[in-house]
Amino acid sequence: MKKIIIIGKVPNPIGGVTIHVSRLIDSLGTASVNYHFISLSEISYIKLFIYLTKFPFIHLHTSNPFLRFTSALISFIFRNKIIITFHGNLGRYNKIKNLLDLLSVKFAHIPIVLNEDSFKKALLFNKMTQLIPAFIPPKNESKLPKNILLKIKMLKKENALVFCTNAYNVSFDSHKREVYSISHLIRLFTTISDRGLIISDPSGEYIKYIKNKKILIPKNVVFFSEPHDFIEIIKNTNCFIRATTTDGDSLSVKEALYFNIRVIASDCVPRPNECLLFSINNFDNLKTIILNYNSYKTVQSNKPIDGSIALKKLYDSLLKDKKYV
Repeated sequence: MKKIIIIGKVPNPIGGVTIHVSRLIDSLGTASVNYHFISLSEISYIKLFIYLTKFPFIHLHTSNPFLRFTSALISFIFRNKIIITFHGNLGRYNKIKNLLDLLSVKFAHIPIVLNEDSFKKALLFNKMTQLIPAFIPPKNESKLPKNILLKIKMLKKENALVFCTNAYNVSFDSHKREVYSISHLIRLFTTISDRGLIISDPSGEYIKYIKNKKILIPKNVVFFSEPHDFIEIIKNTNCFIRATTTDGDSLSVKEALYFNIRVIASDCVPRPNECLLFSINNFDNLKTIILNYNSYKTVQSNKPIDGSIALKKLYDSLLKDKKYV
């Protein structure tokens, strides 16, 4: 019987890709799609090669451009149908990695991208490209540990507004800028009184980086460097800040809007209309928005589109198409 082989990772570690894959698997559990999930963490390259050559329908989730390219090329050679979701913006790497991604787009049967900019680029190389949001609504809620709830309560008591941001790991873009701009945000909030910032750092890598850089953390900035559900952080704050230098289709932005929490975001990629935008890397612009936050009208956000609906339809169409044996 034909089935979709989904290859990727699920938490832990916690990250945008792993959360997306985890929620996709959960959503397929209640659907009629015939699928099998394989964790990248648990298979060798040899086994991966076997899966890519043996099964006609593969859906690959990885942020590794080299793995995307080799998987797409192998599937193309063996005439199998590989779907690749490009988590992140096309063109965000150096010249070599960007070239590999464009070749991956070309060789993949169906490339899936997450925003309009990437969609326009990918269509030039593959007319089968689809634009499908990464957001899939969470099904289960998990409570925050008592120590985190207590720190949030204290931060709210000492500040009129509490903002939050997150970083799943320390990473840099092709211009060697901090993708998540955490250092800049810490320095920014050092200059702002009556405003608090929570930094979700579930891997614990960012707090190490900040300490190694000897950046002073003011009392109105709090790190949570242990495993936790960032959705619950969002729901316990006034606003989410997405200060990235590059992006795909940020799950955190969609999660905040899903729970009617305001979002301030950099304009590095197109954002939902409900977001308050600041110019990329213009932290004076961001500071002005934060200081005047209460003057902005509250916009009732539309519920973000559930990407799993489009994926289920795509899977069904492939499995039911008689020309694919």
